[in-house]
Amino acid sequence: MDQEIAVVFDGDGDPEERITVNPVVLALASPVFKSILTQNMAAQKSCVIELRGKDPDEFKVLVSFLMPASSRRQSITEKNVDFLLRWADEYCIEPLREECVAFVRQLPPTVERVLQVRLGPAWPTCTCSSEEADWAYAFGIEDHLEFCVKELVEVGEVDWGSCLKDAELMKILITHFMNFNRDRTKEVKDLRNRLKRGHVHTGGVLQDGHKLECGKCENKVQSVWQCQRCMYSA
Repeated sequence: MDQEIAVVFDGDGDPEERITVNPVVLALASPVFKSILTQNMAAQKSCVIELRGKDPDEFKVLVSFLMPASSRRQSITEKNVDFLLRWADEYCIEPLREECVAFVRQLPPTVERVLQVRLGPAWPTCTCSSEEADWAYAFGIEDHLEFCVKELVEVGEVDWGSCLKDAELMKILITHFMNFNRDRTKEVKDLRNRLKRGHVHTGGVLQDGHKLECGKCENKVQSVWQCQRCMYSA
């Protein structure tokens, strides 16, 4: 496997597109590519790998992450993480897959990222269905899925239409909506009760005109009023 091989892709027209690559790089990075190359050699076939239906530009980026000389200069970004994750998962390139997953975990929560965490490498090309959506659990990042949904619910995200086909994801979403509404309802009730008891003040002055000093604010406690600044009941 010392000679370079050709990786063949469907062209936009004729002729088909070919990319030459060192087979050792592919074999060391991916057991799937190694198996393909080994079978080709055993059958005395020409050193060609056909990747019909794949994007040659994505493959070029993938190879740049695998080459010893160029990999150190590459960075996973929001623009390439989705397709790199698909390639790494399909061809069992574990280090790259782990890097992509770690990158996804630190991205700001959006509905699109919720779907990506739910569907994994299948996103965004597949429809969202529960049968395909066990990726988060397979990779142990279900906590990040829950975190993204919780954060989006709390900031008032309402555009969840793309998630409607996934029953399990909708269960997670509904659970967080219910928890959020329950917490807000409890806060409103608590505030109303404090207002009724006169335990809320504005401008540092209580409703009865007395000054407030709070124990948690390192002031001397002179009353049993509620401190609005730190929500501490003296």
